[in-house]
Formats: sequence, structure tokens, C-alpha cells
Amino acid sequence: MNVNIHSDVPEGYYGKLASAWLKNDTDLKDLYPIDEKDINQIQDHYAYFDTHKREWLANILSKQYEGIELHSSVTANIEKIRSTNTFTVTTGQQIHIFLGPAFFVYTPQQGPTGRLSTNGLEPICDALIEMGEKENSSSDIKDIFKLFKEAYTRFSTLSAATRFILNALFGKYGLIIIDADSASLKSDIKTLIHEDLFSDSVYEILQSASVSLKSLGYGNQVNPRKTHFFLLKEGERFRIDREVDGFLLHPSGELVSSEKMLQWATEKPPMFSPNALLRPLYQQQILPNIAYVCGPAEMHYWHQLFPLFKQRSIVAPILFLRDSYLVMDVKTQSFLVKYNMDESVMWKGFVDSSRYLEEILIGENTISRELEELKNKMNNIFRTLFDLKYKNIKELRSKSEVWIKELEKAEKSASNDIRMQPAFEPVFGRLQKISMLYFDKNKPQERMISWVELLLKTGNNLYDLIIESPQSAHAFGTLCV
Repeated sequence: MNVNIHSDVPEGYYGKLASAWLKNDTDLKDLYPIDEKDINQIQDHYAYFDTHKREWLANILSKQYEGIELHSSVTANIEKIRSTNTFTVTTGQQIHIFLGPAFFVYTPQQGPTGRLSTNGLEPICDALIEMGEKENSSSDIKDIFKLFKEAYTRFSTLSAATRFILNALFGKYGLIIIDADSASLKSDIKTLIHEDLFSDSVYEILQSASVSLKSLGYGNQVNPRKTHFFLLKEGERFRIDREVDGFLLHPSGELVSSEKMLQWATEKPPMFSPNALLRPLYQQQILPNIAYVCGPAEMHYWHQLFPLFKQRSIVAPILFLRDSYLVMDVKTQSFLVKYNMDESVMWKGFVDSSRYLEEILIGENTISRELEELKNKMNNIFRTLFDLKYKNIKELRSKSEVWIKELEKAEKSASNDIRMQPAFEPVFGRLQKISMLYFDKNKPQERMISWVELLLKTGNNLYDLIIESPQSAHAFGTLCV
């Protein structure tokens, strides 16, 4: 396995805002004016995160890990949190069975999804183990499938099982998993819950920031609402809408009185879960966090949040865009190398890459290129004749257009003939398949294949390889397996 890591992201691979952020767009900097140069200031602002609060956090983390054998690096990092000169770097990922899409491994919080039961997953684990046996997978891969089975049979919730799996896979790097769906942690955001439910201040700040974002040509990733918390009740999650006579829960349609909602918010904060817009504030309030690693979509809604951080005197972290990788097999890479098909060409799409391949196969002086040159020369000639007030220019142009169209038909026919030739047809077919499988910006591989599929392709040393490779601040790379 080899890895080619660079920072050149194909145009259009990320959305408009993430692409602009990578280019250090000054207007975005005005909306979220925090970067690496502010690290000392951020650390100073965490003076309120005193020894008492650090002890509180470390004890919660230790309790969440009860019953799991910890790697020494995880134990050491939890203990370091007790020290006032320790700060965290975090990322968030929705819980998935078997860890979800491939990009998970590129960014290793949990919400109500974590309360879902693991009941019924054992047969699926058995099927994975059997598949590993049939395909003669490496012992490392078979061990991971057995790890899944142990996690989903030993622990009753996805949250606990996922912590167990991630500790086994990434514990040696000191990765700490925090389950934010915690009574102790949520007790720290009572004031935020109250303010969001019973006043418009949070909504008004977010709405103003969203208008600013839209004025720059970016839509909202998450639209502000009058309430930004869900209610967790009887094993279900309900959207809360504030009404004149109380709060309406969706989708049940239950109307909860203001008095009852106030009682729950005061006495039972674990019943509440923040949506995507308020989750970052929750995170920054319970952690001494200096940086956050975003996905491209997350980067969008973080740029709606800075005024709210400022209003609530909560530290806003430095943002980093997570890395992205393309994983391809040796045969595919060999094909691209053989025909000198650079990735920058492939990312332009099949139409452009196939034209490029035509030039490779039949030489540099293709009909297409010569025809384009002829059109340009003809246009220059007609401009000159027009300037000279040549009287028959209209008739001459009409005749030349007929001529050019005939040449275009001939060029298209010749191009089709090339692609249909027995020697070349399989080559273009292979190129089209590769283009769809690896180089579709609308369906990036990291979102289309699961982490288990990635594991089967790469084995269990993928993360080691990425960690050990020299990287820039943001990496976009190719892994050949």
C-alpha cells in the first residue's frame, strides 16, 4: 500500500463555502475571525475552566469508560485533562452501526442515536465473520469483525458499543470518546436550554448571522428556529415548537404547557438534546477545546455561530477541514499511469478525460484540436474583413459555417470510430467505469462506501499509514492498495 498526500482539492469536490474557506476567503474570515494565530488568546480565555471543572470532566470520562480495558495513552490523556495547561481538539460523528461511511476513519459525539439498542446485531456480525473466512481475509480483518460482535453482544446501546470499538481501534493514539448524552454534562447547559426555549435571543442572533452568510452567496446549512432543542421522552426524540399556549412536540402533536416544560428544563436537563446549531456551543461549554475538525457541511453551519459564542462568552475554537482520501486498487492506478491519465484530468469528468485519452492514443495532432485552431483562425479572418468593410462578408461567413459543420461531423465520426475500434473500445469502457467509481464529485467515494468496505480493501493498517505520512494543514490524497 502506498499513499500520495497533497493539498490540491479538485474544483467542485467540496461545496462553495468549504472551497472558499480553503482559499482563505476574507469575507468568511470576517464571519468567523478565529484561526491559528489566536491560540494563545483562546488558552487564556479558558481560565474559567478551573481545576474543579477539570476534575468534574475527567471523572465523568473515567466513569463512561468503566468496564473497558483502556490503552495507557487514553488513561494518560484523561488524567492530563485535570491539568490547567491541557486542552482538547475534537471532532464529531453521528453514530453508525459498523462505524458507517468511509470518511469516518478520516475524522475519528454522540446524541440520542447512541441510546439505540444493539439487540439483533449478533447475526449480522456472524455473517461478517463468515464472509471474512470465505474471502480469506487477513487475520487483522477477521479480528475486527470479531471485535464488532463482542461490542454489540457485550453492550446494550450503540453508544457504549461504539466507544468499545473505537477504544480498541484507536486507543493507542490516545483518542478519547465522550458521550455528550450525559446527565452530568447536560446539567452544565441549563441556562442555554432556558434561554433557547423561553426567549428569542438565540434565534435572533443566529438569524442575523445567517442573513450575513446569505449576503455572501451562501445558503444556510441549518436554518435557525425559535427553539433548537429536541425533547427525549419515552425512548423517542421530538422536535419542540414554541406556541402561544405552550410547546408543541413533533411528530406526536402533544402540547406541553410552559410550566411543565420549565420544570423539565430546570430539573431534568438530560431530557433535552441540542440540534446541529447548538451542539457546538454545548461542546465548547463542557470541554477546554481549542480546535474542531469539521466536515465540509459542518464548516458551513459553524460560520453561523460566532456571534452566539461571543454573546454567551464561550470560546470559539479554531476550525480545520477534515482530510479526504481516494482509495483505489493497484490495477486501476496502473491503468492511469499507463495512459498518462493524471488525477487532475480524471476529476474533470469522463467527457474531458476521454478526449484527453484520444489524444494519447492517436497522437497530439488530433482532428479535434486542429479543427479548434481552424475555427479560431477563421474568426480572426472575419474580424479583419469586417474591419476592412469587406462587402461580401455575410455570404462568405455563411459558406464557411457550412464547411465547418461538415468538418465537425467528420471529426465526431472519426472520434466515434476510434472509440469503437476493437483495440480501443475496452480502454474507453474501463476509463468510464473508473471515472464513475472513483472520480464522481457528486458521489464522492468516502460517502458512498462503508467503513467495512474500506477495511476489506485496505486491511487494518490504513490509519497507521495516514498518521505516519507527512501532511499539510489539510490533506487530500490517494491511497493505492
